[in-house]
Order: sequence, then C-alpha cells, then structure tokens
Amino acid sequence: NQRDGIITLGHFAAKNGALSIGTGKNSFALIGGQGCTDYEMRVTFDMPKQGGGFSGFLMHATHPSIHQDQVAEACYGYAVAITNTGLTVRRMNYGHAMDADKIKIDGWKDLASVTLRLRMESNELSIFVGDAQEPVAVIRDGAPFTHGMCGLFSTVKELRVTALSVQPLQ
Repeated sequence: NQRDGIITLGHFAAKNGALSIGTGKNSFALIGGQGCTDYEMRVTFDMPKQGGGFSGFLMHATHPSIHQDQVAEACYGYAVAITNTGLTVRRMNYGHAMDADKIKIDGWKDLASVTLRLRMESNELSIFVGDAQEPVAVIRDGAPFTHGMCGLFSTVKELRVTALSVQPLQ
C-alpha cells in the first residue's frame, strides 16, 4: 500500500495490498527518476485476464505520456509484455516498430500468479522467473536506452500487482 515515489498516468487503483492499472484505459505506474541507471525490479502479479491490449513492465523508461491522439506505447525504454505463452520484450520508441524477443515459458498460461525479477544493467536486460538463479532470457541492445524509470504499463489489459520492489545494483 506504500505508493510514495510512484508516478501514475491513466487509470490505477490501490486496494487490499494490490495495485491495478489499465482497466479499460492506457496507463503507466512508474518508479524512480529519469536519471536512474542500473537496478533490479522484483514483481509479483496475477496473470492478466481482462482487456484486449497488453500489459507488463518497463525498464529504463523515459518521457511517458498519455494523450487521446497519440500511440498507446508512448514512452522510450524496454517493455516486457505478458502474453499467453510467456513474455515479449520490445524496445519502445513512441510506437515505432522494433524487433521483439519472444520468450516462451512452459506452463505459463496455467499460472494464476507469477514472480519476475527484471535486472537492467548497462545494455543488458536479464529476466528471471520465480527464484531461479539462471535467467530465462538476456536481451542485449547495441544502442541502449541507458537510464530511466521502471514500472508497469497497460494498453487496456488490466495488470494487478501484489508485490513490488526496486533495488539499485551495487
């Protein structure tokens, strides 16, 4: 229930120890500052079921914006979108099409709740599921976004987060 330091744009609700965003509208919930560099976000969420768009997590995000006449993915940074079979990682640049990395995870669609650890260090985004010590994916960018906030995004698909922590890398 502690929301100090979380910037929200669009629809969000905090109740019963969970933060929900994106119920029918594009939304962002961001943590940190645009100058943040290397950090790790640990997030536990309920598998999204409602809505027709995408929802997920942002790393090194800058310049988020919501306006009725712009693209839904209005920010720069890395988006880790939740899909029916796992995750899709995209480099976001205000709606410009970028290559996406699709990560299939066995048994993913049968899970009710998931914990991810997203580690952003320099030009590498490492993604861990649960308490795994080995990442399910490491995404390297030759022209990286080097800084920015982390957080949640939704393009109309609801995302309900029950635990969230962010730590700078030492």
